[in-house]
Amino acid sequence: MTAKLLVMAFGFVAVALAASAPARAQFFTNYPVIIVPPPPSQNTYAPQPPVPRRAGDSAAAKPPGDQTPATPRCRYMGQTRICN
Repeated sequence: MTAKLLVMAFGFVAVALAASAPARAQFFTNYPVIIVPPPPSQNTYAPQPPVPRRAGDSAAAKPPGDQTPATPRCRYMGQTRICN
């Protein structure tokens, strides 16, 4: 009879400790600190500065009567195309 009570008491203590283990795990202080570095930046391309042009170059490149039709300037705002 004493052995049964001792086994039951041991089982009760074991269940009580096992039930409180998840509650104590959230305050675990010896957990290693994990430092995650940020990803590399996506906008690393720097555009080249524009090449200075002389005024005579643009006139020589286009013949005087050649007019190109005006195309609308469009941009995207999200997935919506907005044309001016």
